[in-house]
Amino acid sequence: MKIYKGLVFLASLLLLVGCEGFLTQKGQDQYIPKTTADFKELLYGEAGFYHLTELNSIYGYASKGYTFAHYMTDDVEFFNAVTDRPTSSDYDSPVASWIERSVLNAYMDVMQGAFTWQQDIEQEHFINENYVYLYHHVLTANLCLMNVEQSEGTDEEKDILKGQASFTRAFAYFMLANLYAKPYNKSQPTDLCVPLKTDVAPWITASRATMAQVWGVIVDDVETALRTLEGKTINENKHHINYQTALVLAARIYLYMENWDKVIECGEKFRTLYLSKYPIYDITGMAITEKFTYNGTLTTPPFNRSDNSEIVWVMGDNGSTTGGSSPYFDCFKPTDTSTGANAVTLCIRVSSMDSTGLVNQYRNGDHRLSSWFYAPVKKSETRPLFRYNYTVGKIIKSGTRISFSSPIIRCHGMFRTSEVILMLAEAYARQATPDRTNAVAMLDELRSKRIDAAHYATERWTEGDFASPQALVDSIFQERRRELCFEELHRWWDLRRMDNASRPTIVHRWKNRVKYTLSNTDDAGYVLDFPVKELEVSGATLVPNTRPARPSQPDGATP
Repeated sequence: MKIYKGLVFLASLLLLVGCEGFLTQKGQDQYIPKTTADFKELLYGEAGFYHLTELNSIYGYASKGYTFAHYMTDDVEFFNAVTDRPTSSDYDSPVASWIERSVLNAYMDVMQGAFTWQQDIEQEHFINENYVYLYHHVLTANLCLMNVEQSEGTDEEKDILKGQASFTRAFAYFMLANLYAKPYNKSQPTDLCVPLKTDVAPWITASRATMAQVWGVIVDDVETALRTLEGKTINENKHHINYQTALVLAARIYLYMENWDKVIECGEKFRTLYLSKYPIYDITGMAITEKFTYNGTLTTPPFNRSDNSEIVWVMGDNGSTTGGSSPYFDCFKPTDTSTGANAVTLCIRVSSMDSTGLVNQYRNGDHRLSSWFYAPVKKSETRPLFRYNYTVGKIIKSGTRISFSSPIIRCHGMFRTSEVILMLAEAYARQATPDRTNAVAMLDELRSKRIDAAHYATERWTEGDFASPQALVDSIFQERRRELCFEELHRWWDLRRMDNASRPTIVHRWKNRVKYTLSNTDDAGYVLDFPVKELEVSGATLVPNTRPARPSQPDGATP
């Protein structure tokens, strides 16, 4: 396994830095960390999760990010702007003269493997480098943890480095375990998880550790982060890891482990210490209007911006409005000519065509639909991309424009107060003795900042609205879908950990009158296999996941 790809510097550094102390001589082209500040700079430079939300990169179609997992959820759908467009004359027919954007846009099939839950999601034009990228973070954190005690710095500086490196390793393993292994709540302690590495010794092939071993490290690391970061003064920049960031991660880890008492402990501590500082951002004051004009100028501010009070920590590309490395679902030039030689008509877009689609989950007066999505515009807009799609505007840099030629639907990584409130609601609802009062109070705390007052009188939930504890839990999962859409991989991870009775069966239509189905049972498609290169290099050492080929089925709907 080529885990050290991109870590040549770290590997050579290991030869120079050890338990015996630091070498005093170095080559002109070498930089040897010596102080705690040096190692902190190394941690942020090499392991800042900056590429988690990218789809493609300068290396072609190789992706360090995990955006491909969004294509596996029920929040996206295939769309043909010729056959599926609205019948209203307001939308007219597609315009064939729109300029072709880039070579990537000529390939609708880039994400077909992920979108149709194939045995191997990698395609001719898509290489999954997310696995190696996350281990890069693990090894960087390992290097910092191995050297923090002998580094030159104050005790507080060492504690901060130890906490931030422990957080980094915990978060990286959390993502690896939730992509390449069974959900924690549906596994046995002895089931295979992912390879476990807590040092920086050379490692070419790797065997898989058990669920108990990997999740044990995740818990130990996040608890170390909590212990060493509590009470420390850390830069308030929202890209920096601090105590409140660790509280959110700890609550999330315990949520997936179904340790409801620990979720409540971490979540309530966060609310007590930080809710006044990071309150839920009230979007009900935003007018429900068309948010951009023909030339792309925003008329209302984006949700993800530096002064949004509820954002605790951000990662990824920070929602840049330009560049080709951000993730997106887009309209592509068709590979066949039946829809017009140059028509830009085929899309993977936000799901909206039926009642189960994401767009149709928002009720009357819910400003999330109007504040986080751009509704389809009418025939005055010449680009089918905007004429027929709900376009995500939730994650945009603090700017005033949407570029028509830049990636459109972005996912992002950020920790928010709203997620903590939803985790608390679920934990209260799923305790051995459910606390419906607190669970509903948490939901009310969030929903009152999302649904305008005129509608909230009828949309507000009470304990009597739920016939059973499970009905309340199901509603919380629905609220998570509405609130956390296209942030990190919340929807995919939630689908994995749902009870089979609550989990929907997902049908993805594809071209040529076919469809693919992901069942609501514990379908093998919910666990990714390891990237092809890693399996080839490791041979029998890396046991693959059982992920059978998924054939297409006839689709009665118009393609």
